[in-house]
Amino acid sequence: MPDSSLRLSSITAATNGKLKDENEDVLAPFSFEHFRPYDIAGNCAPETKLTVARWLYIFTHRGTGFGDRIGSRVKITEISVSGMPNEPEKKEARVVAEIIVDEDMTNPQGVIHGGCSMYLVDILSTLPLSALDFEQGGAGNAGVSQAIHTVFHAPARMGDNLRIVSTSLSVGGRTMTCRCEIWDTTNHRLVVSATQVKMQSTRL
Repeated sequence: MPDSSLRLSSITAATNGKLKDENEDVLAPFSFEHFRPYDIAGNCAPETKLTVARWLYIFTHRGTGFGDRIGSRVKITEISVSGMPNEPEKKEARVVAEIIVDEDMTNPQGVIHGGCSMYLVDILSTLPLSALDFEQGGAGNAGVSQAIHTVFHAPARMGDNLRIVSTSLSVGGRTMTCRCEIWDTTNHRLVVSATQVKMQSTRL
């Protein structure tokens, strides 16, 4: 397994190259000094937690991109990797995050917009795949979205606390699958469930 510091350097180099025109050093302000992985629950190594949080930072760091104001308010609370219940020889990763529904997340009826829910699913269900890849010796690659199947179960209103639980399902040579559930912990009900299929990115 490659040294974790080398793999962290790999993800930094890859993302800096991809975002070079926007920001020569997009991850420069993001380090152990600015992020405390020990504050996040879960059994993953601090380097894995840092890698996962870096991806969330990459997805939301600009401040002017689609959903950035919302994404920047997401707080990761747990990152874990364990044996799959029905396939003990394989591993699954789980990432838990939280956010409070605010006005910029709602539709005219005052409940969370379906597009906002899918945005949260898109970025947060990616994170366990990154965690699993890093824990298994990779660079923590996140891939790109191929398909997202979403079911809306109940509304969440402004001020409700959301708990987003994302778990990896399968990882193949080209595609990866993960599931995501958005829970309204204020009213104790499931808001959204979704499955995302991701694929390895190709050069444009």
